[in-house]
Amino acid sequence: MQTEQIARWLTYFYIYCFLGWIWESCYVSVHEKKLVNRGFLKGPLLPIYGSGALCILLVTLPIRDNYWLMALVGMGAAAVLEYATGAVMETLFKVRYWDYTKEFLNLSGYICLKSTLCWGVMTFLVIYGIHPLVADAVKEIPENILETIDLVVTALAGADFATSFKAAIDFRNVLIRAERIKEELKNIQARLDDIEQQLTEKTKETIADGAAKAKETLVSGAVKTKETLVGGAVKTKDTFVNGAAKTKDTLVGGAARTKDALVEGAARTKETLVDGAMKAKGQLLAEWQELTLGKHIRLERLRGGYSRSIRGLLRRNPDAVSKRYSESFEEMKNYIKEKEEER
Repeated sequence: MQTEQIARWLTYFYIYCFLGWIWESCYVSVHEKKLVNRGFLKGPLLPIYGSGALCILLVTLPIRDNYWLMALVGMGAAAVLEYATGAVMETLFKVRYWDYTKEFLNLSGYICLKSTLCWGVMTFLVIYGIHPLVADAVKEIPENILETIDLVVTALAGADFATSFKAAIDFRNVLIRAERIKEELKNIQARLDDIEQQLTEKTKETIADGAAKAKETLVSGAVKTKETLVGGAVKTKDTFVNGAAKTKDTLVGGAARTKDALVEGAARTKETLVDGAMKAKGQLLAEWQELTLGKHIRLERLRGGYSRSIRGLLRRNPDAVSKRYSESFEEMKNYIKEKEEER
């Protein structure tokens, strides 16, 4: 007798999973304006509806005579189940396969007022409308056939869940790797910006130092010239003029040579700094290209091995989002969409 009860409740679960899939697929198909096989699984089952229906049936058993209390308890129990399921799935897969963030009075995006009220309506529909019909139909099925049906459906659903679970884990890993590459690229860009800034500052400092030294040399030469001219004033006019002219020529020539040497030295220093900075910049650009290529390779992997299962997972959940890896998620989603349009 206990085995028969378990078989019946398992059958109830699968029936409500199927009915939930019909409802969600119709609703999302209308919203997306195309046929959508809704759900985490590839098959026509939505476990959240099966679990929610059984939860409603079980928790409301003692209070079936109080309609309002029954609706509140059923609504609350199903909402808690939906919240817990959404939170666990996002923690595990890093993706929300349903998101109520934009809905009125939502709680962390896992549940909202509208969905909770729907569970309240579903409580009445299941208990007073759907379940009596389902229970009567299941009672007509012989126990051995019922157990066989449950065994077959469980095996198929288990295999479906395993492949869908693997696809979700694969997608999570792709998102994590893409996000790591993005962070590495940001770090390289920051280092490139730092090198550019240092290069500019060093060039300015070198030119300023060269100009200051040239100015000091010229001032020093002018002072010496002045002293020479004053000292030679006691000499004859011709000697003074001749000596002053020679001193001036020597000073100008020396200052010019000094200025040329300083400019040449500053240029060499600048070239050395530029060469060093360009080498460092070249190494960083090589790292950038390597990471970009690695990112492209990872994206291309979606076309191989498990790409079909990931594409199917996203097609079945068009409203899925990733709060933690939002940029990488949208990038992957758009990439898959582009590849599908190319076919």
